[in-house]
Amino acid sequence: MPLAGPVTASVAGPRRALCQSDGVRPSSAWCYVAALVVAFGGYMVGIATAGSAWNLALDSTVQPATTALAAKDRTVAVFTDIPQADRDVSCRTGGTDKPRRAIRESRISPSTTQDGTTWTLIAVLPSGFDDLKVVCTPKDKRADPASYGIAAVDGFSSRVNLGNGIAWLSVAVGVALGVWTFVTRRRINQAAAHA
Repeated sequence: MPLAGPVTASVAGPRRALCQSDGVRPSSAWCYVAALVVAFGGYMVGIATAGSAWNLALDSTVQPATTALAAKDRTVAVFTDIPQADRDVSCRTGGTDKPRRAIRESRISPSTTQDGTTWTLIAVLPSGFDDLKVVCTPKDKRADPASYGIAAVDGFSSRVNLGNGIAWLSVAVGVALGVWTFVTRRRINQAAAHA
């Protein structure tokens, strides 16, 4: 006499992959997690990529600001050996028969040491020109103990643009995935409620 009835085996189908769809319909709320990962992860990668452009500036050779620099279509980084955070120091391009352009203050102030001198970044010109010189003066017109240096940086703008592109594209894709998931799942639930 058998001790138990026939055993009924239940075989589960293969698990769905994250955010797998039936046709074009999202089958899992994990799609929201995927959207967040794409947006946040891609944004952080983009920020890191753009931030690495500052390393290009710090690795470039610094020369005295009063010597002509070959900087056509290159980013120009301006440095000082004595940071003066308590003074308003403005920099502009100079040189005979050359355009005078104000140079934007740098958002951050990293430092690099070359030939025994520690240079701190204070300003960045996105696109320079040949025979470029730089003049930096405190607006209070008092004596200035600092020296200034300049460096031509290759690939700075393209690195920043690449990082920004990665960041915003990732956010756009993540938002689009999240919206698509919300709208499609809502339609599925409404259809099931009226079935």
